[in-house]
Amino acid sequence: MQRTIRANLRRKGFLDYLYLTDYESLDPQSGYYSDPTTATSRCSEYWWQDRSTSYCVRISFVTGDTINGPLHTNDTISVNGNPRFNGKATTAYTGQMSCTASPSFTWRWYGLSGCSDRPVFQSGDPGVVPILPLPTTNTAIKAETDRAAGKTGCLYNGPTRIVLNASGTMTVTSPFTTSSTYSSSVGTNVAVPSNGVIYVQNVPSSQSASCSGSQNRLGYPISNDVTVYGCRDGDAFVSGTLKGRLTVAAENNIVVVANTTYATTGAASTDMLGLVANQFVQVYHPVNSSGNNLTDSRTGLFTNPQVHAAMLALGHSFIVQNYDEGAQLGSITINGVIAQKWRGPVGTSGGTGYLKNYGYDTRLQYASPPYVQDITETDYRTSQWAEVTNPSGLPA
Repeated sequence: MQRTIRANLRRKGFLDYLYLTDYESLDPQSGYYSDPTTATSRCSEYWWQDRSTSYCVRISFVTGDTINGPLHTNDTISVNGNPRFNGKATTAYTGQMSCTASPSFTWRWYGLSGCSDRPVFQSGDPGVVPILPLPTTNTAIKAETDRAAGKTGCLYNGPTRIVLNASGTMTVTSPFTTSSTYSSSVGTNVAVPSNGVIYVQNVPSSQSASCSGSQNRLGYPISNDVTVYGCRDGDAFVSGTLKGRLTVAAENNIVVVANTTYATTGAASTDMLGLVANQFVQVYHPVNSSGNNLTDSRTGLFTNPQVHAAMLALGHSFIVQNYDEGAQLGSITINGVIAQKWRGPVGTSGGTGYLKNYGYDTRLQYASPPYVQDITETDYRTSQWAEVTNPSGLPA
């Protein structure tokens, strides 16, 4: 008797998790460390490799945080209080810690207060999974914008604002994108590229590009905002409602400046967004020198933000700008994936930034935003399989 199985294979990767972090310590480029170079050197170790706990700042999941999906860290999960992990949680830490207080127990997470911290792991104490390496660059996505090679993606130079329209188009402002090859990709009601790829690169050194004052050509930072942006940096500023499938990749940062959601949601939705930055994926949060929240007249005060996307910060973090300043602005709701090299805070226990409400888009277990899965170079796994009831062409 013979039976036939058809299987779909894909590489293991960050899309398998709602949340994936390499190092659970504060990003050396977060603005906290006085010497980022030294911080990078000293903190590029996992906690279980004896990372400096006196120098490297760990970031914890705190009471009020809810993680609704699978989570993995190559480091050790850090908690403070009673955060909830409603999906399977795993770590590359193979040891266990013990608590001698009554009642005694062992655990595979790292508590700020030791035995006093009681995170809720719905699937039980975190399991052990080997280190899962992140991709090192997104340049393979950029290759999909090479029109000379027959590719249909859009390539933009320097700071670029992308507003997604629920009709399936987009409005793009990109002052330094002057090539006739991509001129039709700038303006209002621009068609989403047929291959679903946008790449925002730094302004090439051969191109003249300048800014007036401290603002880039898109008007960031707004008046009195202390956040710094580069005039020539390949930064993508993203917002709106996506209808279709799209990946936005940036040579520098991606900044989510307002709600970024899908036209339709749920298992039957075909809308899917990837945000892949070589450096940071940031949530827009302008503040003044006194640490007060500022309102951008174009997008309003960013309260209770919603982001539907698979987000990957290859070199740094998913982070809220000025996370330790300003009054708290509610909860940040994610439907998708967060993957990052370093831990990026979204607020503080002192009441700044946002609480976390993270949910996994289960479609990402077997599907991917355009070309995002292609930059992963790990082992393959079976993503789907089914028995073929009436196979043809098989030997008798």
